[in-house]
Amino acid sequence: MTTASQTSALPRVGLALAGALVVLLVLARLLHTPRFDPATAQPNPAQAVKINIYRLGGAPLHKGDLLRATDAFSVTFDNPRVEAVQLALFGVDTNGAAHWFVPLDRNGHRDGTSKGLPPTQGEHGVLGATPIGNIPPGPFTFVALVNPGVIQLDRMDAFPPEARTPQGLRDRFPDSAVLTWPVQVYDPDPAPPAP
Repeated sequence: MTTASQTSALPRVGLALAGALVVLLVLARLLHTPRFDPATAQPNPAQAVKINIYRLGGAPLHKGDLLRATDAFSVTFDNPRVEAVQLALFGVDTNGAAHWFVPLDRNGHRDGTSKGLPPTQGEHGVLGATPIGNIPPGPFTFVALVNPGVIQLDRMDAFPPEARTPQGLRDRFPDSAVLTWPVQVYDPDPAPPAP
């Protein structure tokens, strides 16, 4: 036979057991929740993409190289991720002017948005032999902006010069990768001095 004191103790014991079970479940979940580990974290899709610039003839372009104003180059990419990304490639000359290379339409005019780079297995061409163009002699920096989303190039044209620097682009596109190749452009056939 159950006494009144035993009957009133049952709900308290049940509540205590239920509370202990909740605490155990929370602890178990915390112990088995994966933690963020920067050493094993996968980079965002933009930062996993490799962009390469080659001189006409196949030699890779290196930082500090000398280029003649008449030289041509090509661009390749390797996107090992499963997500497509977007590319905008331009150069900044000694006067701070931007010169667009990717994307270009069939007539050599700049398109309005960035070029999509699909996932690949290995290196693929994105820009064939392209002359550097009318770039004044002096320092010149190729800048590749690889972004997870579409880049509106008209918007970039309106940026002040400091926003087109690598740090300025990183500030405006925090999920992007910004790659640079600073080179020197020289005129192989300078005009004779004026009399």
